[in-house]
Amino acid sequence: MSSPVNLRNPEPEHLDIAPVGFFSSISRDLVKDMPSFIIPDDLKAQALDFEFHWITENGERPGHLTGNLNVSPTDSFTTCPPLDIVVLGVHKVGYQANETEKEFLRKCHADCVALLCICGGFESVLSAGLLEGKTATAPRGFIPLMQQVAPGTNWIEKRWVHDGKIWTSGTLLNGFDMVAAFGRDTWGGKNTLLEHCLSEMAWPERDVDYAEDVINNERFRRVLSERIIVNGEKSLDYVQGLLVYVACQLFQFLQICINMVSDLKLSQKTHDMAAQNACLGCYNLSSMLFIKVQIAFLPLKDLLRSDLNNPPSSILPPTPASPDTDTIESATTCFTEIQAFLEYFLSAPLDQYLNFSTREWCLLIMTIAITPRLCFSPDVSSHSQDQATAKMLIYLESLTHRMGDLSASSIGSHPDFFHMFRSVLEIMLPAYTPQNKTTQYRASGDD
Repeated sequence: MSSPVNLRNPEPEHLDIAPVGFFSSISRDLVKDMPSFIIPDDLKAQALDFEFHWITENGERPGHLTGNLNVSPTDSFTTCPPLDIVVLGVHKVGYQANETEKEFLRKCHADCVALLCICGGFESVLSAGLLEGKTATAPRGFIPLMQQVAPGTNWIEKRWVHDGKIWTSGTLLNGFDMVAAFGRDTWGGKNTLLEHCLSEMAWPERDVDYAEDVINNERFRRVLSERIIVNGEKSLDYVQGLLVYVACQLFQFLQICINMVSDLKLSQKTHDMAAQNACLGCYNLSSMLFIKVQIAFLPLKDLLRSDLNNPPSSILPPTPASPDTDTIESATTCFTEIQAFLEYFLSAPLDQYLNFSTREWCLLIMTIAITPRLCFSPDVSSHSQDQATAKMLIYLESLTHRMGDLSASSIGSHPDFFHMFRSVLEIMLPAYTPQNKTTQYRASGDD
């Protein structure tokens, strides 16, 4: 009867397409073999015939999902028949749908009865112009941003939203709530196969307004105060729970800060030190929140330790120090690794930057962040500092030009990722210029 499909963008999250299993659970092929004590015979007669299509642009190359999973496509854009139900998952960070994909989405929307967008799956639908004038939702942290960049859509904070043919959901597992709601709206009701399967298979039925999150938040605070503060309990579970809670809360507030930085155009106020510090603060915190790996330069673990409460000028020594041989060798080894990584990054073709993973971007950010401890540290010789600073100036200038070439932002438009990256690099560049470095050393010495 209906034909669920997953339009394959590069490397979608496999949890985003897991809700396709909902349709299998009420399909005739699965239900007919179920024992009657699981599904009564009178309900089996309500099972539906589904024909599943997995679509890629050319229909030949397997679709690669996260978790090293591959999906064999059944159709291409040209051979795919008209679809009744279309399921879209989130795609890889930085990916943009091409015109062929957008046109295929428009055709699917015209033919189908439901277009189900899970997590970031709405992005391709938005770029195809299908959300204009619609009410939609997105992952909660992105809603303030979407309200700015796509004001033609009414963005609201819901677990899922239904407007016409289009269904949108919050992050990942909210897709299960959305397809269950779609099923109830389409085939549900008392004494139906669908309601029986949803109950027996424990499909989630959470409040669409995230009411459970408010209840859980209050319960978490109560448990925290009773067990940890009053009773003095300590355990690894508490540490892990607190880390998750703090990360979730910080992200929401940080997103508000980033939106204000953009609205106030603080990145353009290059002569306002407070504005620059605010930009760097938002950038540094947002980078730290998404770091999934740790860069461990063990020989320099003490040298690279910095005090975030001190201003940037505090890392400049009043007079050159006399480092020991081990420190110089460690610094040389560390900077060699940094240099190799930056040269690898800069050697990549420009169009490949869109395919870099979150891990690779995080490595770049952390590499840039720790390098000042080599270029300006009192524990590294003046000659080594000068060499490192000169090379870093070249690397940062090259990265700045690349970010400018990659940015699609225009004057007056919302800055994209590459524009913001370039703005941060432009703030850092003056610290690496020989004139600026000499002036700062002299000023520190005069004090």
